[in-house]
Amino acid sequence: LKYEFSEPLSLVKGLALQDNCFALIQNLKALGYLINLEYLDLEGLGLAKIPIEIQNLKKIRILNLKYNQISYIPTALVDLSKLQKLYLDYNLFETLPDCISNFSNLEYLKLA
Repeated sequence: LKYEFSEPLSLVKGLALQDNCFALIQNLKALGYLINLEYLDLEGLGLAKIPIEIQNLKKIRILNLKYNQISYIPTALVDLSKLQKLYLDYNLFETLPDCISNFSNLEYLKLA
């Protein structure tokens, strides 16, 4: 399956790709084109790392990355100045990531 985002999809404000969206995982690079996205749910996709394309989502307010295999946060994500809620529970973090204190508007962080 091939997924392409056209200009009208750049208007999307919320996207949930939970659990069984394995075909979409192959094309997470397209996330960077959803520039108006405010809510992104990538729960339970088995991601080993946070897709770097998320750094282009400057309007993102809520990011759910629960139940993956993530062990670090790329420092480029700190530039997401509108990020208010970040769900990272049930991943592979052994310590609190150093860059967490650099998120300027983060109001809620879940690490369990």
